Amino acid sequence: MQPCPSSLTQAMVDRGRFMSDEECNPQNRDGCDRYHEGAFQCFLMVNPSATGSGQQCCFNRLGNLMMGQPNAGSLDRVHPNAGLPVISHFFHDKVPYEDCCRNSKNCEKYFEKRPSDDSSEYQAPRPGNF
Repeated sequence: MQPCPSSLTQAMVDRGRFMSDEECNPQNRDGCDRYHEGAFQCFLMVNPSATGSGQQCCFNRLGNLMMGQPNAGSLDRVHPNAGLPVISHFFHDKVPYEDCCRNSKNCEKYFEKRPSDDSSEYQAPRPGNF
C-alpha cells in the first residue's frame, strides 16, 4: 500500500502516485464537510494496490496530514477504479463509513479496521536521470 505524503505540498507534486479526490477538494467543499470535516483537500492513490484496495490521505488548511477518526482519510477496501468502478467502492467503503461514523457511534471500529496512514513510510519521488 502506498503510504500518504506528509504534507499537502508533497501530495500535490506526487502526481504519479496520488490524485485529487473529486469528493473533497477546494472546488467541492460540501464533500469535505460531509466526510472529512476540517479537511482542505484529500488525495487518492492513482492506481489500486495488487489486491484492489486504495489509500485516501486528507490534509487540513495548514497542509498537515490529518490522522484518526472521524475525519481523516483511511484505507479503502476497494479503490474507486477497481472492481466494478465506483459501485464497489460505494458499497465496500462509503456505506460502512456512513453506518459506523455518521449513523452510529462506532467510528472507532471503522478506523480500527481502516486506519489512517501516518506518513512515516512515505518516500518522496526522486527526479529521474535522462
